[in-house]
Amino acid sequence: MFSLNLRLSVFAITGLILTPIPMMADVTVSSDPVGYYRVPLVEGFQTVGVTMVHSPVFVTTLASSDTNSVSAAEAADDIGALLENEKSYYIEVIDGPASNTDIAVGHRFEVDESATTDAGTADGDIVIEPDAITNTAFPIPDLSGYRIALRPHVTLAEAFIKEPLYAAFDLGLADQIQLYNGSSFTAYYLLGTNGDGDLKIWGTFDFQSVDNLII
Repeated sequence: MFSLNLRLSVFAITGLILTPIPMMADVTVSSDPVGYYRVPLVEGFQTVGVTMVHSPVFVTTLASSDTNSVSAAEAADDIGALLENEKSYYIEVIDGPASNTDIAVGHRFEVDESATTDAGTADGDIVIEPDAITNTAFPIPDLSGYRIALRPHVTLAEAFIKEPLYAAFDLGLADQIQLYNGSSFTAYYLLGTNGDGDLKIWGTFDFQSVDNLII
């Protein structure tokens, strides 16, 4: 959940139609955007809730697992080749063995992008970070036989487009987003100036960029 302190703007969510292809595992197709959800945002504070999940870049059943890596059943796939530079990824457990479906399903584990890419092999390996604070279970359980989706994280700059919003270096004037962490809100400010070509960044109260903050 997040709260926005805005002068005036509109938040729009674009929707895609996703259709599984019969008899082809792990493949989907998507249409062009067919609609959007428009939320008028008025001056002041307003709370908005939206889904913050990217489509997976790879879905597989795992052939093996340990505390530092997992291996896809499709061993001919070079997972590192699917990862884009400067993006961060995680695996999400989406289904499990028939005898064990409720133990790990829903948990997420951070991917070590550099190690996965540097492996450079077509053995279906995904290197994970066992101590990442974004992991939802400690220690990482045995995921052999579970089905996982590999997704890029959504960042603050992706979720909140800067152009319609008001930027300033005076924190009292800049539009801000407040993210709820479970117990309190943390404010991030749109820092910069307003004009064509001017740089705007999402930043902290001490002017540190958080454009790549995972949300």
